[in-house]
Amino acid sequence: MIVNPAGKLCSDRGRVLVFNDPSVWYTEWADRNEDGVSDGYVQLALEGVLAVMIAFAVYYELAEFVAECIEQKSISHGFMVHFSSFWNYLDALNLTLQVRPDK
Repeated sequence: MIVNPAGKLCSDRGRVLVFNDPSVWYTEWADRNEDGVSDGYVQLALEGVLAVMIAFAVYYELAEFVAECIEQKSISHGFMVHFSSFWNYLDALNLTLQVRPDK
């Protein structure tokens, strides 16, 4: 394996090597780009930020839904009022796709 002028890892034939194994980020804590920061910690920090953002969005949507239910004094009426807006459907779909488990 060699490194081409663009800095890409290449095979002996000059083809760029592509690694599609995301588990490398979680299991290998080496500093591959030699910047002094373990690559695994960078991924872990980004995953943590994403988890906090999703948790905040879920909390906000649930608080909005509960407020509608309290205002309407009924869960079913609160549900209908909350989902009368297209944007609430879109928010629910967005959050569902973010927290669904991978295959």
